[in-house]
Amino acid sequence: MSEHPMQDGGEHNVTARFPWSFASTIGQWVLAFLIANIGMAVLQVGLMLGVGALTQSMSLSLGTKQILMSGILLVSWVGGFGGAALFLSSQFRKRGLSMGDEMAINLKAQAGSLGRAFGQAGLGLFAVFGLNILISLLPLPAPESPAGDIAVQFSGLSFLIFALSGIIAAPIFEEILFRGYLLNALRIGFRGGFWVKLFGGSGKFADYAAIAISAAIFAGAHGTLTGFPQLFAAGVVFAALYRKTGSLIPSMLLHFLMNSLAFIALYMQTLGH
Repeated sequence: MSEHPMQDGGEHNVTARFPWSFASTIGQWVLAFLIANIGMAVLQVGLMLGVGALTQSMSLSLGTKQILMSGILLVSWVGGFGGAALFLSSQFRKRGLSMGDEMAINLKAQAGSLGRAFGQAGLGLFAVFGLNILISLLPLPAPESPAGDIAVQFSGLSFLIFALSGIIAAPIFEEILFRGYLLNALRIGFRGGFWVKLFGGSGKFADYAAIAISAAIFAGAHGTLTGFPQLFAAGVVFAALYRKTGSLIPSMLLHFLMNSLAFIALYMQTLGH
């Protein structure tokens, strides 16, 4: 794959460099995805067994049990996806590269301005809302959310602990995995070899295909068929924002804003129970 940034007129550079073949790059992403999910499952089972063994002789209140369970879910999620991010980072370090620099996990493209990055995220939020309005007009079943179904089982502190996985951890790790690595891998890979003929040598068409495919994989990874259209739309906006701004920070902030609003709505729902 190309080791040099490319630029289309008016668009920011493709920041990540992958000094491996396209097949190897995608293979590493698949391995990272497996590390995230298998690691999360192993940690969750291990922690549940460990906590169960330590507390089996104790009489715990429902609130305490909820706090322990939400803590287990948070730690297992961060551990699994954090492990995947560390694995990807190690692949860059082996070649003397910094994952943060290659994926632009910084504010250089925003001249160091966090406010500017929030402004870009705000525009992305309007785009997501607009797409969701259009989707709501289609004759589709109501979207379901596995994470939301779990969240409404908690209340108070346990809800807050669980929400941290969606409000803080997900925007960081999911953007690294699906946009920083996968989107970049696809958009660079689609500009070479067989793909050049398929897309007519157009970098923009290659990017649009990469955005659509990465968004579909992102939506599918959430495990909800009815929620796929909304998640796909969000994935498209995340990817387009990353491509347009040349930084992963705005898409992380957009992800943070969206999930924060979702958990606020879920918390209001728990108050009504």
